[in-house]
Amino acid sequence: MQRRGLLLAAALLLAAALPLAQTAPIGVACEDLTKVEACVECTSSGGAKCLACHKDRAATWSSDGRVTECRITMTGKDAVTASGDANCARSDSQWCMECARGFFFDSNFKCVASTAATAAARALETCQKTSNNPDCAACNPDGTCTRCRGALVLAPLNALYINANWRESKCLTASALNTEARSITWVNAFIPANCTEVDTEFKCNRCKDGMSLVNGACVAAIGCGGGYKQYCARCNVAKTACTLCTGSRSTSGGVCSLPCRQLYGIGCRKCTAAACTEKDPAYSNGRR
Repeated sequence: MQRRGLLLAAALLLAAALPLAQTAPIGVACEDLTKVEACVECTSSGGAKCLACHKDRAATWSSDGRVTECRITMTGKDAVTASGDANCARSDSQWCMECARGFFFDSNFKCVASTAATAAARALETCQKTSNNPDCAACNPDGTCTRCRGALVLAPLNALYINANWRESKCLTASALNTEARSITWVNAFIPANCTEVDTEFKCNRCKDGMSLVNGACVAAIGCGGGYKQYCARCNVAKTACTLCTGSRSTSGGVCSLPCRQLYGIGCRKCTAAACTEKDPAYSNGRR
């Protein structure tokens, strides 16, 4: 896989005429550059090439290794019919791309149930499969890893490789993570004391249990509820909903459940589940 150093993560700044409260869907950087709808990762090598589609799309590849189309996929009964897998939740015209909740891909990419004895063990086993991370110790509700075993630091795999799946991750020592960060961004990862996870930019995105990331430091938890409270940096007065998320996450229903840079590429700073809503001007010239 190609290193992230070639990534063209953003192309244009938001037009000055757009109001700050702009929420309508906008084209992410790689859509602008490659003219491929739903393209979220691209490279400048040999001209702008699309290398990966949004997680809900299926890629059509050309002979020279570029994505020419990100096709809309099927769900529900259509996915089961197309893939021939009774436990498939999303598929293209032939292959299952995502298993139903409680199932994971085996070595033959069939959706099978876990044989673990408890619900917690089944959930962890499923997460380790979907995130391709055997060192994962805890999971988010969406099946992504949220904590590593021991003192290892969690990083999304698409921080290291352009065309990694959005759920994939890796657990590294702080030293190894800094080595990866320097090879791509020329600076160490930002890992304050008690940080356990970084985002696509190699910046701390989560602290140890019982702590929250506020103003770049891990402090006593702010006490905001929600299934993704570990990514919340500020909540409402009643402490029932998050109003500010860490890193490039966005709120969805009061919780920080949307990792925008993983879903739509590093050029996306804010998003909804359906689309990127704000580009990041820091990456208007790509990561170099």
